[in-house]
Amino acid sequence: SELGNQDIQSFSFTIACLLDFSPTVSVSLASTDCNDLTDLTINVSQDSGEVDMLSSLFTSNLGSFDIANMSIGDIIGSAVMSAGGGFNTFNTNLTVSSITSNQVVVQSQDVNTGLVLGTFTITNTNPGVSITATTVPDGNNFTSGNSQTVTFSNVFVNPGAGTLNFTSTIDSELGNQDIQSFSFTIACLGIYGCTDLTALNYDATATVDDGSCTYCVYGCTLNTQTNYNPLATCDDGSCIPYTYGCTDPTADNYNPTVNTSDNSCVWLGCTDLAACNYDTTATVDDGSCNYATTSTTNVTECDNYSWNGTTYAASGAYTFTTINSNGCDSVATLNLTINNSTTSTTAVTECDTYSWNGATYAASGVYTFTTTNSNGCDSIATLNLTITPIPVQPTLACYESATFNTTSCLWDVTGTQPVQPTVACYETATFNTTT
Repeated sequence: SELGNQDIQSFSFTIACLLDFSPTVSVSLASTDCNDLTDLTINVSQDSGEVDMLSSLFTSNLGSFDIANMSIGDIIGSAVMSAGGGFNTFNTNLTVSSITSNQVVVQSQDVNTGLVLGTFTITNTNPGVSITATTVPDGNNFTSGNSQTVTFSNVFVNPGAGTLNFTSTIDSELGNQDIQSFSFTIACLGIYGCTDLTALNYDATATVDDGSCTYCVYGCTLNTQTNYNPLATCDDGSCIPYTYGCTDPTADNYNPTVNTSDNSCVWLGCTDLAACNYDTTATVDDGSCNYATTSTTNVTECDNYSWNGTTYAASGAYTFTTINSNGCDSVATLNLTINNSTTSTTAVTECDTYSWNGATYAASGVYTFTTTNSNGCDSIATLNLTITPIPVQPTLACYESATFNTTSCLWDVTGTQPVQPTVACYETATFNTTT
């Protein structure tokens, strides 16, 4: 001071380097007609060196997304994304992955690789909409330049006449926030709707036909019926309810009155693989199986045996196969023993008569005698007989006698004439053939 006093004070200031975070944002509509279904396009870009974006939120005061007509798997738009200062560019489809009554999750899927590069959540906030997106971290907080152009195709419904405002709120990875607003004047150039009197959705107030007319497609509109037609818009009373049973005409329990199979079809037949009438198509055995039959006969016969049209002369086991009354094989087995008959022949020459095997024969000839041998078969003896008749007894002298020799079949004559006696001179001797 002028009187020598001195006052000393200190003042501190924090000096910070403000980081650049000024993304370029644009929002556009393909149509600004009221109630029109239009494309909504959002473009966001950053220059190299700016802080990376963390999340984005776009909201509107009016309008809505046509969620009611979306299905999971629908492609509702496209996106073009570039990074690394334009070095890397990706083309993606916007595909619906989940739906609730007022909210849809959309995946941004690379058209070449199928990889999901990000997601959007679109919500009807009634009134207005919101679109949220989260950036995939890249390991740093600064960008070398990027841009994203996202188009939701023909899914945004413009509100009625008035001002439609969009607000973008984008947060950086380091806490910066950028807020921008976009306004659109929505005008009703006409009242859009179906102007066809014959259409189901004819709108008497519409002045401009918007192509939304729908017409009756007749058919069954009940999805619980067999002939439900998902394309039908007008029920024609043709619905046929489901009736269950066997619908295969080849089955034994086929029911021609049902229209839906309940897998109850049954095919009756023989299910035994061992049967000769095994049925490969049968599912239930009806007791009709037939089987092959066998029989065995033991026969002992002399010389030969005729069986089923064949004559056998040797012992052995023989089979004969035919068809039984059930149409199956009938196999008969013959165990055959053949015993042989025996024969003998005897030649005999005999006088007058010959006795042989209890019979006396007086004439030459061939005679047989049949009996049974030790095997129980015929034993046939043959006699070739020659009978020599007894010759007439020769005339005998008085001193002779004749005896018939059955061995030589001749008469044996014996006796000699007596010697003439010695006579005296006065005597004579004369042989008396009588005495």
